[in-house]
Amino acid sequence: MIGYHWGYWGYPGPSWVWPPPAAHLYSFPFNSYPEGTCSNYSALDLQLLDDEDLRQNIIASLYDDPRIPRPDKEKITVDVQDKIARLSGTVRYRQSKVQAYLNALEAVGIADVRNEIKLAHLI
Repeated sequence: MIGYHWGYWGYPGPSWVWPPPAAHLYSFPFNSYPEGTCSNYSALDLQLLDDEDLRQNIIASLYDDPRIPRPDKEKITVDVQDKIARLSGTVRYRQSKVQAYLNALEAVGIADVRNEIKLAHLI
């Protein structure tokens, strides 16, 4: 194991220094994906998010929003297909319908939102 080097850490061995020399800071190129450079990770992040991740992000934002009452949160269903979110269910307050739509629209990676939430007093 003598002489083994991982990245810029010389472990194990006497060559460990902090801060690391600039020449050995990165052991592989960060520009290895075609959509951007190491300063632009957002394009790569959007590629890595699948529909289930987007769905979970929307659900989390709905449950974190204090403007939507809890009984209304439990009645909203979120489906995502091809980065298009579909909100359905029946809520009691118009504000819940609007806020759920805005939360889904502001979610990172969502292309469009179809708001099919119905109001309970209009049914």
